[in-house]
Amino acid sequence: MIGSGPGGYVGAIRAAQLGLKTAVVERDDRTGGRCLNYACIPAKTVLRTAEIYEQARESADLGVVAGDVRLDWDALGKRRAADDQ
Repeated sequence: MIGSGPGGYVGAIRAAQLGLKTAVVERDDRTGGRCLNYACIPAKTVLRTAEIYEQARESADLGVVAGDVRLDWDALGKRRAADDQ
């Protein structure tokens, strides 16, 4: 098997269940594959932040008045990077 992402490790587990010898080879210095480390999970962090931002900006309809709602891009970047690991 190649890769330690969702497809690679599941494929290795299934192959082992079928009695085959398996190995997972990862080119990065950490396991998890592209989805976990670079794409899906970090992107979901940014999407969740966008949802909260939108809710805060539109909260007056619900009786919650929030002033000066803005994004702290540096903090978002740090949070996204933390989810990369």
